[in-house]
Amino acid sequence: IARAAAHVATDGLTNGGLVGIGLLSQETGGSHQEARRAEAALAGSGRHVIQQTHARHILLRSSELLGDKEIRNRLRKIKARIEGGEDFAALARAHSDDSSNAIKGGDLGWLNPGATVPQFERTMDRLAEGEVSEPIKTQFGWHLIQVMGRRNHDDTEQVRRTEAAEKIRQRKLDEEMQNWMRQIRDEAYVEYRLDE
Repeated sequence: IARAAAHVATDGLTNGGLVGIGLLSQETGGSHQEARRAEAALAGSGRHVIQQTHARHILLRSSELLGDKEIRNRLRKIKARIEGGEDFAALARAHSDDSSNAIKGGDLGWLNPGATVPQFERTMDRLAEGEVSEPIKTQFGWHLIQVMGRRNHDDTEQVRRTEAAEKIRQRKLDEEMQNWMRQIRDEAYVEYRLDE
């Protein structure tokens, strides 16, 4: 079954399930039902696959000297230079106000859904690989965004770690609450009086 589940993981899930089941039953000599059980076991394992986007950006912040209109025009000129063949990374190092990423050519690395502010993510999601956005404004300033690639990433381990950490945190919180309630009860002074 382990070999069967591995086969389904590599063939069945990527090829629509039924193809993998047919191949699995032929390869292992098992029945379709065994293959379906193996696939169900794999699906029940809670795989968490997300689409990540590899992006870079150039950030310019408005100031007292530079308003939104001037910054937007500056970014349009930078975009024209990129489209003219200049290197995005070199222009990001020279112009970006994002000090943590400018030295890396504006590279943000592989981003998970929800890792950026909504305006940035919506614009990034509409871009094709290699395409550079029009200037967009977020709470951090004005951006030019370039998508460098997309991939499906199995994030199952990270999700499991996060869930485990949350369960441990919740358990500790429950224990502390019980201890606090026990302490309050122990410290409570109750006097019974009988009226005669």
